[in-house]
Amino acid sequence: MPNTVIHRFIELALFAIAVGWAAPAYSSTAEDSASFALGSESSLVERARAMTGFANRALANDPTGALSHARNALLAAEQSGDLTAEHEAMRAKCAAQMRLGLHAEFLQTTISALQVAQVIGDPAFIAMDLQSLSLAYEVNMQPDKAVEEARNALAIVVPTKVDRNIDQAYRFLIQALLRAARYDEALRIGQKASERTIERADPVDEARISHLIAEIMLAQNKPSDAMPFLAKAERVLNEQGTDEERSMLRLDRAKALIAIGEYNDASALLDDAEDHATSAGSGAQRSMIGQLRYELALAGHDWHTALGLLQSLKQQSDSLQEAQVGLKMAGLQVMYQVERKEQDNSLKTSSSLWPKRSCPCPAPSSPSTTSTSHRSMKCRRCTKL
Repeated sequence: MPNTVIHRFIELALFAIAVGWAAPAYSSTAEDSASFALGSESSLVERARAMTGFANRALANDPTGALSHARNALLAAEQSGDLTAEHEAMRAKCAAQMRLGLHAEFLQTTISALQVAQVIGDPAFIAMDLQSLSLAYEVNMQPDKAVEEARNALAIVVPTKVDRNIDQAYRFLIQALLRAARYDEALRIGQKASERTIERADPVDEARISHLIAEIMLAQNKPSDAMPFLAKAERVLNEQGTDEERSMLRLDRAKALIAIGEYNDASALLDDAEDHATSAGSGAQRSMIGQLRYELALAGHDWHTALGLLQSLKQQSDSLQEAQVGLKMAGLQVMYQVERKEQDNSLKTSSSLWPKRSCPCPAPSSPSTTSTSHRSMKCRRCTKL
């Protein structure tokens, strides 16, 4: 699977996890997560949720700060005993870890969040964490487990009969199957989901499923078969969809046009997509546009342009890898600093709870072996008191 597709999926998943909008960057200095003074239960919950909000808003521009805020939020939530606040803080921590490329840590935190969700007993929370677990397996190179957890998430929400959650779970499963290259199964699930939306007369979700079916066709190298599904999706999503959905429809149509030899139309679409991607600031989309321009140049035998685009894509890939390494190092540094401060505060707390005591045993009158041994035994008893 192309890296750009994975990056696009990660961006979408992070947005869903964070449930917040981008805000000005917060300081990335690791804060003392053990400095919260114990107060009433309500004040700890409020503090936890405030810090979770800080983490979600800082995620886009300052992921290291987001991780620090999330850890502080989790500590306050754990002290309060409020499981919902604890779960919210864990979700924020998951998002920050994923954004920083801490994939193993992301998997561990996701499992912990799922355990809390199971205690809470809310099917929506459980399904959300199962999807997060699916994503964790995906980035840890275990696509079959990713599909399994995506299927489990769908099974959890179907009995709730909440259409919005069920539709989202169907789309998530189809995407997981598509990324795992299990195209026939993805198509079968897509057709089932499409029939469900038609029965409910839900044109927006039907259009979203049509777009996914088109992506499956494109992955199978069937651009002509994909075109009707793209047209069906565009009729609805161009008016009622999100900016992300409209942008991806442009790119998928351009991909199909290149494959069937409609190079001029594909180039015009890429120009339009680039204008929108620039205004939206989507690095992943601009990378996908570059890849499609390279494919267009190759298809048109424009070798000089193709070579220039290939060099540009290589530079972008190197820069992306360097940025990802830098983010990961920053995340690890935050985790180390916070854990050290937590350990220091824990030691201080232990010292204050167990003050030093002078030994009440009298000193021996002579340096005899018997006296020294007797006093040592008494001192050992004093130590155990």
